[in-house]
Amino acid sequence: MKIGLGIGLSMAIVILGTFLLIAFNLPMAAYWALLAVSVVTTLVPFMLLKGDWVVLTDEGVRIEAPLAKLFIPYESIESIQMVQDFEPGTRVFGYGGIHRGSGEFSNKELGSYTLAGTTAINRMIVVRYTVGGRERVAAFNDFSETETLEDYRTLEAILGPDADSYVLNPERQEEAARSHRSTNRSVGIIVTLSVFVAIILVAVGMSIGSVSASIDGDKLVIDATMMDETVDLDDIVYIELRSDVDYGDRIAGLANSTCLTGDYRSDDYGDYRLAVYKNVSRCIVVHTTSGVIVFNLQSDAATEAFYQELSRAINSVIPELPNLGPLGSAAGA
Repeated sequence: MKIGLGIGLSMAIVILGTFLLIAFNLPMAAYWALLAVSVVTTLVPFMLLKGDWVVLTDEGVRIEAPLAKLFIPYESIESIQMVQDFEPGTRVFGYGGIHRGSGEFSNKELGSYTLAGTTAINRMIVVRYTVGGRERVAAFNDFSETETLEDYRTLEAILGPDADSYVLNPERQEEAARSHRSTNRSVGIIVTLSVFVAIILVAVGMSIGSVSASIDGDKLVIDATMMDETVDLDDIVYIELRSDVDYGDRIAGLANSTCLTGDYRSDDYGDYRLAVYKNVSRCIVVHTTSGVIVFNLQSDAATEAFYQELSRAINSVIPELPNLGPLGSAAGA
């Protein structure tokens, strides 16, 4: 329950952070802080795990560990074995800490099996049982070596003479080894595919982005990835066409090999809004009554053409604006 709540809360923090980043221009430092909090929120429940993961009931062995819930009736148990220097092997699915682990694992001695225990204790009880006509294996221990030994003796007493330690014959050992190798290959394939997909997503994320601008009646509309801005033309004090703008530092938004968009800060403009293609040298600087907006289009030619169009639109709306500045001139060209 605690683990589920931790994971749910972590996802909620990530979603909230992403929403605030996009909708309310959350500073990137705050966004990364929220991501760090989400990771900690996920890990803390695992770090604080305690209690009886394995209980010997009147009917059988009950395992209730993180991501591993299992009940083994005594009558289904074929054999038990006490193992020292136990090697968990490969985690297929479940929780794996520095020593403690639970879930589905695989090693070359047992093949696929269910683990609920810690290697900090140098004894592990291995139970081989049959369920639904299929042979399964579980490995577990208790809080200490003494308690683990007591659990093993209890199982011996419950199972009686049929509780002999199970020793793998060569055929079973090779079968377990093949199962382990197959599991390792499957896990390796999944990890490789995950890394490949992550690389693709990062590559795509580093290359996506677009900027467009239009004049809609008496408004300038800038539509960019992670940055949308609509400005009334009569709120514009003056505009510049420049090729020497220092974009400064990103506060919140997008910065990749294609575009810079969002909230930025520079020595020239302080905090301002930016939406530019990095490979386009020229940009339009819009000074408004509420701040500065810098943007460009797909090419220098398109940017210059839109600058002229915007100049005409502003002059048609406010023909006698006294503080128009270098409107119509290619300042900084």
